[in-house]
Amino acid sequence: MNVFADELVAISRHFGLFERDAVCCGTVTVQQCVALQALLAPAAPHPRRTRAGDEPGFIRAGAAPGNDEGHDITSLAAHMGVTKSAATRLVDGMEKRGWVARIRGSRDRRRVLVQHTEAGRKEALRLQQLTLKSVRAVMDHIPAEAHADVLRAMKLVRVALDKARVEGALHCKVDNEMSCC
Repeated sequence: MNVFADELVAISRHFGLFERDAVCCGTVTVQQCVALQALLAPAAPHPRRTRAGDEPGFIRAGAAPGNDEGHDITSLAAHMGVTKSAATRLVDGMEKRGWVARIRGSRDRRRVLVQHTEAGRKEALRLQQLTLKSVRAVMDHIPAEAHADVLRAMKLVRVALDKARVEGALHCKVDNEMSCC
């Protein structure tokens, strides 16, 4: 592996992204942690009403409210980089724990939206504070004058990872057979 690959894998492992059953905080998995916090953000406008340049259904940090009823499975799946089926299973598990509820859209009753329950919102806010604490702990070890450069570099890597995922290039295939590390 080259130095970039070594660093990217090391960073990913710190966040448990390669550990499917890694625990985030207590009995919350990494996937649940990400999903619960994503549901705190205002829902992006429905794909037909997405601004030019936005990914349809993607949950943008700081997004202007486009749908205050909740997020649909498609936008949650896109945000997490998983299939709709995987997002559905994740929501099923969070629903069993009492953290989310499925509701019908008021404007389009065919749409199923996901919202926090009161318990889920409390858990999401708790996880958000723990996430911010962890980020601060990391940023405290980076000189303040380098923060903007680090953020720019992280955005470049995230965009590259998003594009590679869409292209299917992140699967470890050798001669059309899965061969993961």
